[in-house]
Amino acid sequence: MAETWSTVPRVTQFDDADITDLMALRKKYAAAYEQKGARLTLTSFALKAVVATLKKHPLFNSSLDEAAQEIVIKEYYHIGVAVDTEAG
Repeated sequence: MAETWSTVPRVTQFDDADITDLMALRKKYAAAYEQKGARLTLTSFALKAVVATLKKHPLFNSSLDEAAQEIVIKEYYHIGVAVDTEAG
């Protein structure tokens, strides 16, 4: 963990957004997802926005190959999300 703290770049961005239309879209389709046993949450929309941003700014989706001393721009998007649920 100490190594990643000193080698992994950190990016933080703060913005305000009006999500009124997004909430209406979520509400419109929420029942259909619930019938399939899933929940349509804002997390789904946020992850889609993150991937769109990474596509637009590929350097944020890269890593450093220290042995080769080069930046590796990834052509895939692997995003982990930690959640706390009653089931663990």
